[in-house]
Amino acid sequence: ANDDEYTNQNDLILFNAANLNDVGRQIDAYHCKLPPFKQQLEAASIIYDQNNNLLCFGGYSYGDGKALKSIQTLNLNTKRNQFKWKKYGCLMNKARYHTTVVHTINRNKEFGALGQNKFVIIGGKTTSSKPMVDVEMFDSSKTTKESKCTQLAELSFARFKPGACVINDGSIRSNRIACCGGILYGKGTNKVEILDLNKNQWIVHGTRTQYEHQHPALWTGVQQINPNILYVAGNNISFGAKKGSLGFIEWTDLRTNEKEFNLLYQESLEDLYEFWQVRANLWEPRSLLHFTL
Repeated sequence: ANDDEYTNQNDLILFNAANLNDVGRQIDAYHCKLPPFKQQLEAASIIYDQNNNLLCFGGYSYGDGKALKSIQTLNLNTKRNQFKWKKYGCLMNKARYHTTVVHTINRNKEFGALGQNKFVIIGGKTTSSKPMVDVEMFDSSKTTKESKCTQLAELSFARFKPGACVINDGSIRSNRIACCGGILYGKGTNKVEILDLNKNQWIVHGTRTQYEHQHPALWTGVQQINPNILYVAGNNISFGAKKGSLGFIEWTDLRTNEKEFNLLYQESLEDLYEFWQVRANLWEPRSLLHFTL
């Protein structure tokens, strides 16, 4: 919205990935409008479930003046007159915004049968803007009012909008999630922690990142090559971020216990990909609500 106003409007942009590796080339994309929310929301977390649905978790409602527990869904494969957000009966245990949601198909019998869609909801902010340690799991096959999210072990450090990803090595140990960032200062700033869903336990990894990563992207190497290589990229693109705030890309092998991560490139992200800021020395994101398919 204009002038930092909040909105209930939603847009979808699909980029042509084939052009992303061409420096200086214009990237073509497809744009469409998505149905609006019923109320203005800030910092809800949206994720695609690989089954034609978008799921929306929480957010801060300016109409209600508080963070929300609600979980909404939007079916992308439906008729135009039925194209709208619908609330699940099931709520999160904790109201939150600026949370991170990871989609995992869990293999552990304790958390459900093989093939059911599970979503791990990590950290966030409370209504009073306090970062959270709370973690829970939502099962998209159980959405009635009688259903409840499963409370999981707490983070070692309170985090909001951290980077997180599934560590997928093709085995039962794929029930692990790496998490980093979401801390502005203090303890845990350079720490990665890993959730073992089989044990329901967070373990702080011994290798520290070289740089600060406030709200990074996390991913692992492809399963066929080496899924134990964890990448952490990016730092901060929130309002008021300065030149240099985009940060660096680092990596480590999770099977080792080195002192610190390795730099993938010596250049920062803005130098590596030739990004240009909107105004001199100032980075300005175009949306408070974003997601990746």
